[in-house]
Amino acid sequence: MNKIIVPVDFTEVSINALKYALAAFPEKEIVVVHSVFGMLDLQYVPPLQPGRTIDEVWREGTIKWLCRSLDYDTLPAKFDVRILNGAVVPSLVKTINSGEFGAVVMGTKDKMDVFRRIFGTVSTGIVKRSKVPVYLIPKYGRFKPFRKVMVAVGDSYNTQASLESLMNWNLGKDAFLRFVHVNENGKDDFEATKNMIAEKISGSPTSTFGFEINAVSAKEVDKSLMALAHNYGADLLVAMPKEQNFLGRFFTKSTSKDLALTTDIPMLFIPDPKKEEKDDTVSSKRTDIEFFI
Repeated sequence: MNKIIVPVDFTEVSINALKYALAAFPEKEIVVVHSVFGMLDLQYVPPLQPGRTIDEVWREGTIKWLCRSLDYDTLPAKFDVRILNGAVVPSLVKTINSGEFGAVVMGTKDKMDVFRRIFGTVSTGIVKRSKVPVYLIPKYGRFKPFRKVMVAVGDSYNTQASLESLMNWNLGKDAFLRFVHVNENGKDDFEATKNMIAEKISGSPTSTFGFEINAVSAKEVDKSLMALAHNYGADLLVAMPKEQNFLGRFFTKSTSKDLALTTDIPMLFIPDPKKEEKDDTVSSKRTDIEFFI
C-alpha cells in the first residue's frame, strides 16, 4: 500500500505529474504505468525484434522517454515501469484498486473541447472510481509542502467516516485545514455539518493541526472554490467526489468533475469510505463510452 502509481500518456502534463510525485513522495516506490490503448510518440519506441513481445517494446520505449524527460542516464531503483493492455480507464482502475498502491498522482489536461467536457477525461474517470486518494496535478502545478490546505465541504462530509479519512491523511503533515462550504441555494443548511467537523477534530487526541470552517454563498461553486483557494494561497485543494451512475454524470452538475477539468492548483480527491463497491465487468463495459484520453 506504500507504492505511488503515476499514469503517463507521454505529454508534458504527465511528466509534470511525475515530477510532482517524486517531490511529494521521495521515499516511496514510484510505479509508472502506460496503457497501450493510449498515444505514444513513435520516436521513443524501438523497432520490434524477433523474440520480443509488444509489451517489452512498449516498456523499453517508455523507459527511454522517462530518461530523456527526467534527464536520467538510467532510471533509479525506486522506479517500476509497467505496460497495461486494454481501454485506458478500465485497465487503470483495475490496477489502482488492486490493493498495491497508497495513492495516485496524475496530470489533468489544460484545454478541453466540448466533447471532453461532457463525457469527461481519464483523470475524472479515475477520480470517480479510485479507492485510494488521487492527486490531480495541472500542467504547471508544482509541489509545495502541505502547510495551507483548503477543503471543499459538500454533502459527503455529513458522514464522520469521510472526515476521518481526511484527518488520517493529515497525520504527520499537520497542515492547517480551511474548510469551505459554498451554498448555492442561499439557505443556511451547513450548521450541522460545521458542528460535526468542529467536534470531531477538537475531540480527537491525534489532531494536532489547526483548522477553521467557513461558509459562503455563490451560484458557481467550482469557480468560487478556485478563487477562494487562490486568495488563501492554498498549497492543495481537497475534495471528495460522489459516486454517480452514467445518467447522473451526464445530466447533473458535478462540482468534483468541474474542478478536475479546470483546476490550476494541485488537488487531492479522497474517496468516500462508504462508496459502494462497483462490479468491474459492468464498469469496464461502459467506461469506453464515458471517458477518452
